[in-house]
Amino acid sequence: MTFLSGQVALTDLETLEEVLECLTENFSIETTGVCDQKTLFEILIKAASSGDSIENTAKIIFIKIIEKDLGLKVVIGSKTSAGLEQLIKSQP
Repeated sequence: MTFLSGQVALTDLETLEEVLECLTENFSIETTGVCDQKTLFEILIKAASSGDSIENTAKIIFIKIIEKDLGLKVVIGSKTSAGLEQLIKSQP
């Protein structure tokens, strides 16, 4: 959080976290597979705010999750995309 001339300014990440918290507290959407409710809301918010497709936004977010949580570096390409889809489908 930054302060501007006595006013508080939220960063993009802080704003996203506040919106996600509000949505998860007030709306319930059941999800299955690798996508939990918070991740689903994050995909929808980022897609809407960037004017991107839900599909592409989901791919970007899942790539970041895979890279962070599994320590894998994902390179986009036809073979890698197929491998990524298989990896996502194989997660419990």
